[in-house]
Amino acid sequence: MNTDHVSATGDNALVRNAFAMLGQRSSLVSAIVLLCHPASAAHASGHLPPIPIPRQEFKDFATCHAFLDETYRQDLAKADPKSVQIEGGTRQTQIDSKGPVSDGPTHSAYDVTEGWQVYHADPAAGYLKISYSYRTTKMTCEGRVLTGTHSQGYHTPRMEKLPQEGRLQ
Repeated sequence: MNTDHVSATGDNALVRNAFAMLGQRSSLVSAIVLLCHPASAAHASGHLPPIPIPRQEFKDFATCHAFLDETYRQDLAKADPKSVQIEGGTRQTQIDSKGPVSDGPTHSAYDVTEGWQVYHADPAAGYLKISYSYRTTKMTCEGRVLTGTHSQGYHTPRMEKLPQEGRLQ
């Protein structure tokens, strides 16, 4: 499954927009219409608020950036090139990141989403349950200081008919 569409904010943007409208004293009816929009129910999900990563100080900016590079290498090593057999199905760990990005002589940022796609088959019922959960990490080097956040979430599992042979791939 392609996870390029996976967003750490998901459908929560609709809710934030509705509250922003209320905060600007717009009509309550507009906010209710926005909240009841069919797209908001199409992809149910859950998302926990970000948790701060303890601040770290390095010798200098280069050392801080090297830490981000090493973290990226370690994260890439977690990815499964194909699904792995687990009890009752398969699981695949997916890593979505562009790696550390520098946008100045003393500033670098690293964003990564580690996702877990899980397939559980129910041959008797003829269905496949597909679930996805993720953890997003955002880290920034400002000079020699590293700060960041972790957050996590999930998408509501979906059901699909099993292929005729009833096997996972």
